[in-house]
Amino acid sequence: MKYLHFAKKFHETFKMSAQDYIRKHRIEQVKFDLRSSHTPIAMIAEQYGFSSPSHLTVEFRKFTGISPRDYRSLDVYFE
Repeated sequence: MKYLHFAKKFHETFKMSAQDYIRKHRIEQVKFDLRSSHTPIAMIAEQYGFSSPSHLTVEFRKFTGISPRDYRSLDVYFE
């Protein structure tokens, strides 16, 4: 399957690009770790393949509208 065909079918199915789907999944994993542990954000960033804590913060803010630190301080245990 050619990439363009895959990309089109993926977007039709999931209403987002494959790259955005992967990013969203990574951010969901980060959100879980922020809620359920006291692991430093730098370690979470490294664990999920972000190049730095600031890279994680930029990507996290794109999807949630707030920083990982602010998210962790919220009482958001049931979404």
